[in-house]
Amino acid sequence: MRIGVIAIIPMVLLLLGVVAAYLNIPSVGLVVHILWFVCFSALFCCAFYYQKQLDKQITALVTGKTVVPNKLTEVINKLFGLESALNKLTRKLQSYEQDRWHQTAKQAEDSLKLMFDSSVDGLTGVSSRKYLDTRLTELVNKNTIFSVIMMDIDYFKKVNDTYGHQAGDEVLQQFAGVIVKTVRPGDLVARYGGEEFVAVCQTDGKNTLAIAERIRAMVENTVFQTCAGEIKITISLGVAERRLDENKEALIQRADKNLYHAKKTGRNKVVSEVK
Repeated sequence: MRIGVIAIIPMVLLLLGVVAAYLNIPSVGLVVHILWFVCFSALFCCAFYYQKQLDKQITALVTGKTVVPNKLTEVINKLFGLESALNKLTRKLQSYEQDRWHQTAKQAEDSLKLMFDSSVDGLTGVSSRKYLDTRLTELVNKNTIFSVIMMDIDYFKKVNDTYGHQAGDEVLQQFAGVIVKTVRPGDLVARYGGEEFVAVCQTDGKNTLAIAERIRAMVENTVFQTCAGEIKITISLGVAERRLDENKEALIQRADKNLYHAKKTGRNKVVSEVK
């Protein structure tokens, strides 16, 4: 409606120009030309001024500042009906920014959840085998001194068969808690699979042997409270210190061999190459 009213002005000027040319009235033609010049100059000035004000408001939108329009800006906004269009644009931009932030936050949440799920064992809360492999690779690449303890619950199948798998899961959870409490701060505890766990200790084989013996004694003296009642267990352990230029697979194989030897020679004991 407002644009229609504005459009009448050049139409009237055009009509006056036609009449002046038809009646051959030079003075009226001169006045029409002057009015055309004034009209276009005013429109150009208004457009230039409004463009500057629009830039300020868009800049304020980006920076979060508030711009108070002056009287001339309000007149131009109302004249061309651009104030409501700018408000709509502002709302759309704000809605777009909110949607983008929500999407980014959701992606970050999903990534963190995926990373957490892949690095933590769901049943016991200790590190997963995947994270264990990553950590062992890091330590091997650093070529630092460290040792591993492989441990396995003796006759765990009998626990499941006698008390049920729910009770067996509770034993695994509490067993993992005993290991975590017994190792030193900074040592890694991971579930290797089933009832088998691994502790990575950043020290030599002699100190790691002492840690393993503490774990064995603590488990032997612990009464595990389960849904099926009190359960007592023992564990067998194998200790191996990493040798120079030895990869993680060879290290785990030696620790597993010592664990197997502990089981074959009576269980409830620690076997290590270091005495």
